[in-house]
Amino acid sequence: MEKSPNGLVPARNFLERCMAGRREFDDGTPSEYIDVRVEDEDGMVVSRQLRSLRTPRSYAVLEFEELLDSSSIDSHGWAEIARTIYRNYKLFDGFVVLHGTDSLAYTCSALSFMLQNLGKPVILTGSQVPLSERKTDALENLLDSLDIAGHFIIPEVCLCFSSKLFRGNRTTKVSANSFEAFDSPNLPPLATITAMETNVNWNLVARQTNIQAFSILTDIEIHHVACLRIFPGIKPKMVDAVLRTEKLRGLVLESFGAGNAPSGHDNALTNVIADAISRGIVIVNVTQCLTGSVSPVYATEAALTKLSYLLAVPGATQESVTRDMAISIRGELTENPRTIFRHPTDSLSSPVTQLTAIAYAVANGDLDKVRDLLEHDSQLMNQADYSGNTPVHLAATGPNIKILRYLLRRGASVHTRNYTGSGRTPLFLAANAGYMLHVRLLRQAGAHLHAGELGTAHLHAVKKTVALVNGTGRQAASVIRSVTALGYGVRAQVYSLEGLVAEELAALPNVTLLEGSLLHNTVLIDTLFDGVQYAFINTFPQAGDEGWIGKALADAAKRHNVQHYVYSSMPDHSVHNPEWPGLPMWASKFMVENYIRQLGLPATFVYTGIYNNNFTSLPYPLFQMEFKDDGTLEWRAPFHPHTKLPWLDAEHDVGPAVLQIFKDGPKKWHGHRIALAFEMLTPIQVCHAFGRALNRPCHYVFDEHIQIKVPIPTGYRQQLAGIEVLFGRYNAPYFPGPEFDYSFKRQGSADTVTAHSSGPPSRRGGPGAALTDEARELWEGYRGIEEYAREAFVVEEEANGKTWMVNKSVST
Repeated sequence: MEKSPNGLVPARNFLERCMAGRREFDDGTPSEYIDVRVEDEDGMVVSRQLRSLRTPRSYAVLEFEELLDSSSIDSHGWAEIARTIYRNYKLFDGFVVLHGTDSLAYTCSALSFMLQNLGKPVILTGSQVPLSERKTDALENLLDSLDIAGHFIIPEVCLCFSSKLFRGNRTTKVSANSFEAFDSPNLPPLATITAMETNVNWNLVARQTNIQAFSILTDIEIHHVACLRIFPGIKPKMVDAVLRTEKLRGLVLESFGAGNAPSGHDNALTNVIADAISRGIVIVNVTQCLTGSVSPVYATEAALTKLSYLLAVPGATQESVTRDMAISIRGELTENPRTIFRHPTDSLSSPVTQLTAIAYAVANGDLDKVRDLLEHDSQLMNQADYSGNTPVHLAATGPNIKILRYLLRRGASVHTRNYTGSGRTPLFLAANAGYMLHVRLLRQAGAHLHAGELGTAHLHAVKKTVALVNGTGRQAASVIRSVTALGYGVRAQVYSLEGLVAEELAALPNVTLLEGSLLHNTVLIDTLFDGVQYAFINTFPQAGDEGWIGKALADAAKRHNVQHYVYSSMPDHSVHNPEWPGLPMWASKFMVENYIRQLGLPATFVYTGIYNNNFTSLPYPLFQMEFKDDGTLEWRAPFHPHTKLPWLDAEHDVGPAVLQIFKDGPKKWHGHRIALAFEMLTPIQVCHAFGRALNRPCHYVFDEHIQIKVPIPTGYRQQLAGIEVLFGRYNAPYFPGPEFDYSFKRQGSADTVTAHSSGPPSRRGGPGAALTDEARELWEGYRGIEEYAREAFVVEEEANGKTWMVNKSVST
């Protein structure tokens, strides 16, 4: 804030002018530039370079286009802050937000809910006196915030004021003129700053325990909730007037003492509240007292912003909001602790001894020992050895992925860096060691390479480049995401550079997208394979003559000496039984597979099962999960109800499996057919899985005739007609042939086990081996269909414009 004839007002570049001239904020090191991501006038996210300052941590000052007095901020301002943090999350280790003190506690609380699965510190601060004044508290508050954000991984939204770091959603403003303007009456500070050191109370720090990446929810509307303070003599009609405000969805009621409100002999106020609840309004009762409890304890700021957040969650209902208001989701509630009695000798050993013990346990893959050590001393999670490696660094390259998963569920930070060189994250170590399962789990938990690691990761990676076609398709995109996580280069053909998937892939490191058609385009095909070592090829008939394209790609790979060629093929059923029709979209792939074998390419052939992702309410045939008027789901298809079919989540699981094939090499997989299927389920079992995941009945209807309600791609009608005959009439195996010889149960004979074909023993280990064995060996972190239905299906339905999950209150 800067002085003006009208008093203190926000001023452009005021902050950087004040900071750049002070040694406390800039040590004089030659200035560098830091990339930040901002939104331009057209709404596009672009990069901008800002001059860096050092304390000695490097930081940059990003100023919003519109500067607000804090008394004027609302949910739109909070959303802008959240989006700015989200855009720059992977570029910085922490964030400091400068904010006026009038509504600072409200903004802290709001951001604590809007920033979901946060893994880095977000610290808000301000001052009672402007930075330009002589006797100001701004200098101390800002320096403390920068020091904490730059040195400690406290993955919370915090408020730093007067040498104390508070949990943001537990704070309230207690003074208009004192330098100690904020307090957290029902929770001690997370950290205190003295002249000698910063003391962090790690036992109080809340950590992310969901293995999910950082995300934001910005659609909250504070205008749809209200706050009302009860006072002696308040009339029920006053409360009723507030509760009848247009579009009101929630009310925070500040009551007396431990939660009391005037009732009167006629219970008029109680009746007003009950009537509002019956209309779907959520009412939250908090105390007017700073300490004590309307169990559990809320700060008013936290109650108001949390209520706004929960009402904005997709699929929210009055019941779900009421339930979640009663539990702590960001440490905003005081919950009664359980007293645990333990003999003191359990934790007498020194931290160094304990850290050595946990390092050996991780190295030996001993999950029970790791669990026992952390149960006795939870502080070991934050302890580092002589190289700065914490337990999560060690687990990132350890033999037992279950230890890494356990640490993440206990709240281990994926963003902590060791002391080696410029500091390495667990993701860097796992990727550098080639531990794909660990990499995938860390990325799922929100890990990313630090900006300073990107260049080094590229140099460390052995020069490996993968060629792909149809790069935006489900299979190829999954492979691209997986191989780039380990530093591989990618050269992918796409039919258009526009669209969400193309833009996502273009932003990944070491990815080159080649736009154009493959049909009769030998120049593009040669460019695709020039200098590459590996190839993953999945063609599709809508691109033109699939036979010509498939052969041309194989010829080019042969000319360019591709070391390992993985081709996504499918069977031609007519080869195995003359009565079975060959499916046209599969037979062309099988023909190309035979051509590749004749060329002598070092090749592997993957046969993908049915995509979990095929289910959608879009009016597309065969895999439409249709929502019925009675609230149930129905799947209608020509597959026999008791015949087991192969399934996989293409977007989630193809990439890791193919990457492992590349790592194993043609020595293991040359000439081999691999069934990429992670589950064998009957249609009835699939519907049961959907029903459990979505908490609603799901029925399967066997129908030999596929309903076609919309125009479909050229050639697909013949494919569907073949499916009706092949699977509906003949109940043929999805994957025929001795390589895929597996047991199944036919419709009407659930207790009879038969085989589809005979032949020499397969490489799956002989009798008792399952079709899914090789896929699960390649990638054990697969997503089953029930998990898909719970985590992804509802999101895809909403993206398709469907509302059944909101209107009918699906439990997710």
